[in-house]
Amino acid sequence: MTYFLGIDPGLNGGFGIVDENAAVVYFDKMPVTSSKKIAPDLLWDKLTTIEDEFNDPIVGIEKLLSLPSDTRTTTELVKELQIRVETMGAINREEIRFIFAQIYAALRKTDGRVGTKTMGINWGYLVGQLAAMRVRFEIMAPRQWQSVVLKHIERSMKPKDRALTGARQLWPKENFIVGKGRTPHDGVVDALLIAEATRRTFKI
Repeated sequence: MTYFLGIDPGLNGGFGIVDENAAVVYFDKMPVTSSKKIAPDLLWDKLTTIEDEFNDPIVGIEKLLSLPSDTRTTTELVKELQIRVETMGAINREEIRFIFAQIYAALRKTDGRVGTKTMGINWGYLVGQLAAMRVRFEIMAPRQWQSVVLKHIERSMKPKDRALTGARQLWPKENFIVGKGRTPHDGVVDALLIAEATRRTFKI
């Protein structure tokens, strides 16, 4: 069985997995500390657990916001990391942090929003871990995955409502609630839609 992991890398993001038949098999929110921050080690442990349980899933991760023009592009950073993995055979956490700290530093200079900075550094850790794990992954811009799974949903709706409507049409028996939550988790909804868009992209 082939599995597809979707990742919404925001502070309120999440993880979602569908199998090759588009059935939901797993979802969870982004791991955070008691101080409402995402710890790199928590991300590392989460992805390692998912990799072991679901046998190297194919991954779709939402693309980061565009970087400032005076820094290397996201694509170049990812390529650099992948080359290091291929030539060295492995890569450690500290090297991942060093490479992708550049993303965080660039965003910090140009955008003071906490959400932007958080997504920048978390995205770096996530992509770094995926490269180190040597799993197959696709970086998907929001419009890219939305055009695949939400094309029949009214565009005039608010983004969160549109995503939830689409998810409910795809998986009517799921409630998308995590833990003691009472309402569908936005990050989980997006993550599952990204997972499904990844499945359709790879045509499995």
